Amino acid sequence: MSGKTDSADDAKFVRDEVVMEPGILGARWWQESMASAQTEIESRRSVLSKLLLGGVVVAGAGVAIYAMTSSGDEEEVVKQKALDLQRAHGWSFGAYSVGLVFDGMTTQRFEPVEVARLANHLTPRAHVSMYVPTLMESLTATPKQLTGPDVEAFKPLNAVIRPIATKSMEIAYGIGQALARLTSAKRERTLIVADVLGPEAVALAAGAADVFEPVLAIDNWPHPYGVVPSHLALAAALYYQPRFVATKTSRPAGALPCLVLAAERHTAYTDSATTFDNRWYARLPGIAALKELNVTRVLLIVPSSANRSPAATDVSGTLYYWQNNGVEVRAVPYDAFQQSGQSGDTAVYYGGSPAREESFFGDYGLGEAPATPAGPEFRLLADWRPKAPEITVSTGAAPVVSGSGSSSWSSDPDFGTVAVSMAAGGVITAAALGRRAGSRNRTSQSSGGWGGG
Repeated sequence: MSGKTDSADDAKFVRDEVVMEPGILGARWWQESMASAQTEIESRRSVLSKLLLGGVVVAGAGVAIYAMTSSGDEEEVVKQKALDLQRAHGWSFGAYSVGLVFDGMTTQRFEPVEVARLANHLTPRAHVSMYVPTLMESLTATPKQLTGPDVEAFKPLNAVIRPIATKSMEIAYGIGQALARLTSAKRERTLIVADVLGPEAVALAAGAADVFEPVLAIDNWPHPYGVVPSHLALAAALYYQPRFVATKTSRPAGALPCLVLAAERHTAYTDSATTFDNRWYARLPGIAALKELNVTRVLLIVPSSANRSPAATDVSGTLYYWQNNGVEVRAVPYDAFQQSGQSGDTAVYYGGSPAREESFFGDYGLGEAPATPAGPEFRLLADWRPKAPEITVSTGAAPVVSGSGSSSWSSDPDFGTVAVSMAAGGVITAAALGRRAGSRNRTSQSSGGWGGG
């Protein structure tokens, strides 16, 4: 499965308006609300000026000021979970009139009716307990009440989502094929955790789908100004939908899962007036689930060999627990795989060639001596092993491993939350990013993996 694209591999996720701050995208709807607030303030000043010019006594003016600024109509700004807000008020809450931006729009024929079937096609047959349906639910969710400006512009996500195909997805698909090829002839029971960028993780799962069952574990919704562009993972899933359909019935019984994460899920982020914080934490199954499947080996696919600590904070504790309970865990970087470059051979191989690919298990200390040394550039993570997580309360994102070996963690209460305007009685009236949350901040954040124990 490869496709023509109309964007380069290094195309950036762009918007027509941006705020130049790390890890975030710009929006205009908060600036508009600020302009509206400024207009209201100027209107109040105008009224007061007329009262004073009309001979109103100072005491009377003071009463007027108090009445205008302390009335029961004043709204409070609080923070609430982004996902809860989207489920209640629509996936594009606060940006109903803003469109999504897609890198790598494909020219292949696309049937919009297939969007409604995507969730069903990606629901696992054998590993439903590991599946996180959150991302798929965003496609057909019906909001309880649209809130804020431009509500008439709201469109369901399934009406605006489109498939994409990029060069990086094509390479990821080839890596998935290589992993399937490498592991299918071995007796060991291997589980794959694809912790790379969302579209590439989906493509990798598609490439490996003949041998591994794709299991999505992406726990957020897209948003036009989201910190995490998870709509691109959805768009990649649409592109590979025919592949997922075909392999769902042809895959051998007993196939192990390829868990699909998204490495951008906790992108570096500075709170801004223009960003929707849809970041999320990964959930991995407990050791009991792996033992039930007789898993003996886990390959964690990570973006680059340059990162000497490749396991993300929210999964490191679980990986360590797996390893301590008899499961071999290895981190395999994206750049350990390359196209061969030989004439007529477009396949992707570990080490860049079929000969070097034979050294994979030996390079990673998985019970075999290297057949043909792959060279130091392909062995940078060969000696990595999961380490016990460091619990640092001040960072606000320290994973804790339960007795069952599943992940749970306490976090910064602002992680994955968005500021909203709340009227009397707790009624949310609009998104209000960038305004300081009041004393009624109701945010709390805790999450956990499956019990499994």
